[in-house]
Amino acid sequence: MLPDEQMEFQEWIKEFERSESSLQELLLTRDGRELWKKYGYTWIGEFYLNGKGNCLYYLTRYLRSKNISFEAEIPMLNMWQMQ
Repeated sequence: MLPDEQMEFQEWIKEFERSESSLQELLLTRDGRELWKKYGYTWIGEFYLNGKGNCLYYLTRYLRSKNISFEAEIPMLNMWQMQ
């Protein structure tokens, strides 16, 4: 999340009396994912798609959950993780 969105997230998370410091941390738990699905909001995010880190993995999982076709050919990424 960008800094403004992070501040908005911190306000949102306090409303639900949660302690997570980031959306990524919230989504690590089942109840966090359910909370976000039910009460989450639109935000502007940046995904670094250079194969370093987990951004490509999470973006691909999200797009597939929405039935949006997305193919990536980045040798550094373990493609089995995205299935």
